[in-house]
Amino acid sequence: MSVLSKGQQKAQRTDPEEYLWPECVEFWEVWMQLQTQWRTGAAGATGLDYAGVRVWLDESTRFEGEERRELWQCIQACEHATLEGWTARREREDQRRAQQPAMPQIPGL
Repeated sequence: MSVLSKGQQKAQRTDPEEYLWPECVEFWEVWMQLQTQWRTGAAGATGLDYAGVRVWLDESTRFEGEERRELWQCIQACEHATLEGWTARREREDQRRAQQPAMPQIPGL
């Protein structure tokens, strides 16, 4: 018996595999460590907390000079792509909800 839900099992079967170029693995690992640094508001995530990102980079990485500037650009590119993806998903969900029939009103409530 699988511990995964049916939805997770289906996603595992249909999601395409994704690969990283070897030279991107270290930057990807940094990106994954920064997932605790999202600023959120009433509408969801608004971007990374750059002060927190900088502190994490200062304390946890060996990147300096040009390599650090390149890493920063990669972080910002990932941030931008993530926000775009979340916006697109939210818009699809809103469209799906708008197409669903309205719930009937219960008299007296």
